[in-house]
Amino acid sequence: MGSWKNPPPGTPKNGQKPDKDHQLGQKIEDLHDPIARENFRVVIIRPEEVEQLDISDPATAKRWNYTFVVEKGQGEEGKGEWKCEELWP
Repeated sequence: MGSWKNPPPGTPKNGQKPDKDHQLGQKIEDLHDPIARENFRVVIIRPEEVEQLDISDPATAKRWNYTFVVEKGQGEEGKGEWKCEELWP
């Protein structure tokens, strides 16, 4: 798949062709491809709180709040568990 070597998303197609390194559908053959590496990012998301809402049936709507509680002595990003509390929708 060559999506890491495509032209930048949202770039206007105003008659200018992308350079030879940024074309649609290019194959990436090498794990260390410099163009693909330049456009690849890893993002780690560590939520602290999540809400869930079920309004599929308004007569029985439900809502929950999940909060991640870290175990004592584990630091800010340590081990813990999710606590769930049901809320009024």
